[in-house]
Amino acid sequence: MFTSKNHLFVLVVVLFYNLTATFSQELIFRQLGISEGLSSTEVYRLHQDSKGYVWAFTEFGIVKHNGVEFTPVCKKLPFNESSAYVVFQNALGAMYFGNSTGNVYRIEGDEAFKIEGSTLISNTLKAKAQVFIELIVMNNKDVYFSSFFESYKYDFQTKKILNLTLLYGKNKSGVVFKKIQNNYVSFKPENKVPFPSSIRVVNENNELIIAGACPFEYYTRNHLLKNKNGIYINTSKSICFFRNTGEVISKVFKSDIIAMSTSSDNRIWVATSDGLCELDGNLNEKNKYLQGQIISNILFDRQSGMWVSTIGNGIYYCKNIFDVYYQNVSGLASNISVIKQVNNKLFIGTVNGVLHVKDKFGLREIHLQNNVFAITDIAFDGQNYYVGTKKQLLLLSPDFKEVKEIPTNYLNVYSILNDNSGGIIFLSATGINRMNSNHSVTSNLVTLCKPRSIIQSKTKEIYVGSNEGLFVYGNTLYIPEYLKRLKNVRISKLKSDSEHNIWICTKGNGLYMLTPSKKLIKLNNIAAKVINDISFLEHGVVLLSTNSGLYVNNSKDFNTNASWILILADESLSAEKYGNSIYVGTKTGLVSLYSKFIFQNDNSKFYLESVSALGKKMPLENLNFKHKENNVYFNFNFLAYQFPDKKLFFELEGGTKDKGVIKGTQIYLQNLSPGKYTLKVKPLIYLKSNSGLDIQFYIAPAFWQTTSFYILIFIGSVLIIFVSFWLFVKRLRRKENRRGEINTLLSEYKLIALKAQINPHFISNSLAAIQQLISNNEIEKANLYLAKFSLLIRNVLEDSDKSAVNLEHEIEVIELNIELEQLRFGNNLKFELIVSNEILMSEYYIPPLITQPFIENAIWHGLLPLKFSRRPKLIVKFEIVSQNLIISIIDNGVGRPVIKNVKPKVKGRESRGVAIIESRMETLNSLYMDSGAAINSIDLKDEDGVPRGTQVDIIFPINVLNNLYDDKDKMRFN
Repeated sequence: MFTSKNHLFVLVVVLFYNLTATFSQELIFRQLGISEGLSSTEVYRLHQDSKGYVWAFTEFGIVKHNGVEFTPVCKKLPFNESSAYVVFQNALGAMYFGNSTGNVYRIEGDEAFKIEGSTLISNTLKAKAQVFIELIVMNNKDVYFSSFFESYKYDFQTKKILNLTLLYGKNKSGVVFKKIQNNYVSFKPENKVPFPSSIRVVNENNELIIAGACPFEYYTRNHLLKNKNGIYINTSKSICFFRNTGEVISKVFKSDIIAMSTSSDNRIWVATSDGLCELDGNLNEKNKYLQGQIISNILFDRQSGMWVSTIGNGIYYCKNIFDVYYQNVSGLASNISVIKQVNNKLFIGTVNGVLHVKDKFGLREIHLQNNVFAITDIAFDGQNYYVGTKKQLLLLSPDFKEVKEIPTNYLNVYSILNDNSGGIIFLSATGINRMNSNHSVTSNLVTLCKPRSIIQSKTKEIYVGSNEGLFVYGNTLYIPEYLKRLKNVRISKLKSDSEHNIWICTKGNGLYMLTPSKKLIKLNNIAAKVINDISFLEHGVVLLSTNSGLYVNNSKDFNTNASWILILADESLSAEKYGNSIYVGTKTGLVSLYSKFIFQNDNSKFYLESVSALGKKMPLENLNFKHKENNVYFNFNFLAYQFPDKKLFFELEGGTKDKGVIKGTQIYLQNLSPGKYTLKVKPLIYLKSNSGLDIQFYIAPAFWQTTSFYILIFIGSVLIIFVSFWLFVKRLRRKENRRGEINTLLSEYKLIALKAQINPHFISNSLAAIQQLISNNEIEKANLYLAKFSLLIRNVLEDSDKSAVNLEHEIEVIELNIELEQLRFGNNLKFELIVSNEILMSEYYIPPLITQPFIENAIWHGLLPLKFSRRPKLIVKFEIVSQNLIISIIDNGVGRPVIKNVKPKVKGRESRGVAIIESRMETLNSLYMDSGAAINSIDLKDEDGVPRGTQVDIIFPINVLNNLYDDKDKMRFN
């Protein structure tokens, strides 16, 4: 065991290191500029309002911080009116500011409005060539304000300015505090120093206090600060502390003092023209920051953060003034590899091989010869310290003066265990090694992938954690059944608590606990999956070091569903409490947190800022949406300035259910069905306040989504079915009636047609022609024509009982008719029958004798009047055109214009036959609900326009013929 040879020397060294470390500890500031939303880097004033927003009054506009960035406000205000010198907010939340032009504005709804009397106040200051130092608006009416040397009141009732400055002789120096409607309290210092005229609310009852003083050669600035020990007043070059005992302490500065403020731990912070100065309560200088900067204002927010505005460099923000960063301490500004409390001392090791110790003598570095390898672990066997590194094992004397390298062949000492039997066990890259009290080493060579941690349980089992899982070490390494869940899980650290539970930290699989009864439990609700370390403090407090930060749980009843508070957003590798601070090792260096403020009430604010749908904002007090407004944006403000990365957990209950985590401060709900909803939202940083919101809103259904509409639909459907059935029955009856009427008409038409087509002239002429043949002794020919005549008469009689015949039969009747007519013409009539190849004559059915009147008209009225002027010609053509069967009767007769001028020999002959056919076509259209069946007549002319015949087209749609075919057997007369 090593002993100290010179305690005095050690004490001097310790004090030296302690002094160096203390004055090397720094706050870390983050610069905020144009990219963070500032409208200008020349910032005059900072203010945190009652809701928690931080306002910045700049050269080119006013902005406020919403927890993420600065956003412009008071946009209608000209730039020259936005440079606020003083800001005041009363207990009701009304906010006022006085600017560089002497005007006073009230802020309402993020817009600024000039108050009554502002012009008079401005003229008063301009007349004295002064600017605002302080501003108070009492009862939102009377305005109290001060310049460098004088205090005033704008009386709301009289509309006048009253001078309130208190002067006590030209050669006397002193300060007087006056409470309105109360007695004077005065302090008269022995040494003569200048004081400002100032108005300040300094007590908890919001009583108005006026500070007046004699004018001196130095211009003064605000401030007046008061705490339980006394009052601080600054001039342009000095600060005086008037103790309650009557003692006065002063400190003079080389640079100009612009502003002064105090933090909750009674430190004094001074804004100067050459940076920010930190003083203790007795005006002793502790630190200087931002040297060379012109500091215009200092603001401490409600979350231990500090905001410092500058003229020309924007704003600097320190997220916690009680966090100490060791940026200037040798070695501690690099990656911390281990923090461990051993033998009532705190050891801090780095990846660069630097080791520091913190004890009652302070923080100092321990020189480990020429070691440059990462420190991995520290252990104490009761006599000496053992330091593991990535190369070797070092032996360190109790006074840290002597360091020895223990000769081994085992590189990479990962973890050291004091087995409480006078020796140690340590993990290396090649096995598990045991060292006894005489420093001899025995090894059990095993192969493990990156062994990381070793621990001994209450029942003496030794557990070894590695990248391959958690093992038990006896004579060999093995994984028992109760640890099979951890096979191939990467173990980062093993720790035990006061209840002898073993805690298993993993890289990627969260946190596990192994109870003394060998029950393995996985912890739920853990803030991260990568757990680097876990530490157990007094009163059940647990520190969890993760890749997303350092978390704490202060529940005495620690359980698997415990929630965690994020206290440091930097990646934490390990953490230990020592004294009144928690020391945290991060990848960027050592940080110490003041433990007193870790469990203080959380002052972060969580607001529903706005709700919008279809591009318009909705009133927050009445969130009732129309059915079309079912895509809704909820915008929140989470004023936790320490944590710039915002995440929200939400759960939607109602007609549409949803839950999840979103990054940012906006939740977008889409395609919401009608109904009542509750949206529960909570910041995903597990802050102590658990500040969450329950938002009620309603999506109105469309008319067609209401119960009334469904009832109407049901009733309407029943009515439609009933009316449709009634109409169907009625139509069916009408159709049957119509069919009966049509059948009656058809029977009449057939009789009329029979009479019309077998007319006496035709019969007599045919018989006369046959008689002539007989007279001419053309007996054979007479017999032939007589047979044809009888066949024609028989077909006509048979067809009169049919509704339809096929084309083949109709053509046969046409040919018989023409042959008999040719007999009358002495075979001079030329006849041509044309049938298109695509027509299957046996499959198409038409009304019988439909062509007979038109053929008779062509012969009688068209061809007979030719009187041998040209050979008469008759063409009957059958063709399919555009889904229509067209029967054309074409003659080369005299034409209809000539016929009209000739009185017919048989009165009514033409009109009667054609009229019957036209009526029958109309009947077909009506019967089959079509309009295609028709008769068209065309006058034919030669090249000179002389009538040369007539063409009659009888048109049948194919679908009508199909129906006629289907009904041919139904329309038969018995």
